[in-house]
Amino acid sequence: MKHAPDRTLRLFFALVPAASVREAIAERGRDIATRAAGRVVPKANLHLTLAFLGNVSRALAPPLARILDEVPGTGFDLRLDRMGVFRQARVAWIAPAIAPESLALLERCLRSRLQETGFPPDARPFRPHVTLARHCATFVAEAACAPIGWRVDHVALVESRSAADGIRYRDLASRALEAR
Repeated sequence: MKHAPDRTLRLFFALVPAASVREAIAERGRDIATRAAGRVVPKANLHLTLAFLGNVSRALAPPLARILDEVPGTGFDLRLDRMGVFRQARVAWIAPAIAPESLALLERCLRSRLQETGFPPDARPFRPHVTLARHCATFVAEAACAPIGWRVDHVALVESRSAADGIRYRDLASRALEAR
């Protein structure tokens, strides 16, 4: 993968699980990566993307970070209880069978604010999931799995950087979501 010029950052907004939840998700990732003959996503990279921005001018990072202050600020519970493989993308994932309204509201508000700021929305519908493995050679049908509970308590603006040993993510800004 080519390195982006130093004047741009590869950015996305995401929900990042706490360490204990990340460990449980990583365990599922190892299992499905084996079954789907894919490459497991490193535990440190596990997240749920709310909005992918791509390569963005470094100068836009501060205004994008301020958007975090303008989205709904209440935490919520997320139940990851479905696993499968997106056949065309060759990506294994875990997701909620039913996304809570709080997640949908957060994504819609973020999408709206980004559009107002000049970032065109992704044409694809929002399908919340955590990517577990990439480059899957074998299709695994979507099915229920033992649930993983995730108390979503913050949202982040994340930078994706290429490194010698793969992709690394770094929170540029984050915002705590208030308890109910």
